[in-house]
Amino acid sequence: MKRIVKYISVLLSGKAIAAVIGLLSFMLVARELSMTEFGLLMLIVSYKQITNRLINFQTWQAIVKYGAAWKNEGHHDKFNQLLSFCFRLDALTAISAAVVGIVSAYALSHWVDWVADNTHWIAIYCLALTTNYRGFTTGIFRLFGKFTVQSGILVSASVVKLIGVIILSYLESGFQGYFFLWMFTDLAINLTELIASIRIAQQKGYKLATRTSSKELNKDKALWSFVFTSN
Repeated sequence: MKRIVKYISVLLSGKAIAAVIGLLSFMLVARELSMTEFGLLMLIVSYKQITNRLINFQTWQAIVKYGAAWKNEGHHDKFNQLLSFCFRLDALTAISAAVVGIVSAYALSHWVDWVADNTHWIAIYCLALTTNYRGFTTGIFRLFGKFTVQSGILVSASVVKLIGVIILSYLESGFQGYFFLWMFTDLAINLTELIASIRIAQQKGYKLATRTSSKELNKDKALWSFVFTSN
């Protein structure tokens, strides 16, 4: 129980610190941009987040549920196949989310004025969705108790964003500068978490299985059912 409380405390404290720093960034950006530009930035960010939540699966739950049992029982091959399964599913949904987001933006542009005027910005930001493997990475962090790594990445990204906002404010940058800063930090978080999670798995003696060796797991109806129902 103490271990669980410790992990939860680390994760929540990291998120809290990141949230406070993020709030400071928002306050500075709101002061620098016009109300229309700030509102547009937030709409684009929200559009991307909504698209992500609708398309991506919570594959981390499968890693924790099945992976913990197979890891403890010494089924290394099955565990490697599970990692590969969740990684590929995240890759598929990441690309799908980006495509859906871009296509939907162009479709909505026929009815929604702000989308019609900024379709290209929405489409560019949706490209960041292709790097979203957060289900896979979260599963690795939680299964191996690497909450400090996950929290550290979130806090570091928030600090980088705040520094970027301060620099852009000093340079009197416009909407484009803040837009690409937000997109850059999203990409940085996703890619850093992905690299860190793969290295953690490798250090523990696990790796992504090949497509051929994962065929049996791909046909596991119970696993597919769990992944879909936990979305």
